[in-house]
Amino acid sequence: MNILLVNPPYINLSGIRDSGGHSLPLNLAYLAAYVRKHMDCSISVMDAETPSLTFEGIRERLIKEKPDVLGITCPTPLVNYVVRIAGMAKELNSGTIVVVGGPHASVFPEEMAKIGCIDLVVRGEGEVSFLEIVKTISSGERTYRNIDGIAYKSGDKVVVTPEREFIKDLDEIPFPARDLFDLEAYHSAVTKKVSSFRATSIMTARGCPYDCIHCISKLT
Repeated sequence: MNILLVNPPYINLSGIRDSGGHSLPLNLAYLAAYVRKHMDCSISVMDAETPSLTFEGIRERLIKEKPDVLGITCPTPLVNYVVRIAGMAKELNSGTIVVVGGPHASVFPEEMAKIGCIDLVVRGEGEVSFLEIVKTISSGERTYRNIDGIAYKSGDKVVVTPEREFIKDLDEIPFPARDLFDLEAYHSAVTKKVSSFRATSIMTARGCPYDCIHCISKLT
């Protein structure tokens, strides 16, 4: 089982480079660490943002990696880019299973699942749901109805399974798989730099006790 996780590009296509530093995509680092803890697989991460990969560069990486499962994180501003990457993967290999997660997928799972090049959508906290998806695919099955926290197409309909319970003990999740990244590529914004040493962040909790109307955390 060959798994490739993708952090899609944004700044080099739509914004100003180097203004906010480059942060390691912790969501994918945690996801990779959790999956490889629980199953024997080949897993890697393509952070297309930090090295300013173009779509041609992403295509070359997809050709090289030949993923069985492609997992893409999807913030709302990047929806069109995510769909383009998913379509590219399907064009190269129609057998690649494309799984999309992240904020936009969590809030609009049915909308995302209707897109032809996307096979499955993970809602909310993704480690357990994604692991169960990968295990199901690895076993040769294509039946996902018993996996909580996902959405997928079944014929002309979209199936949305029950919400998954949050992971109660966060210590079950290994430290992020930083070994899958070139750590020299990441640095803090100039205004937030506290030393000359390279550093990456870590999460000590999940969720938020507040209820800000503008924040997506109340919906995921």
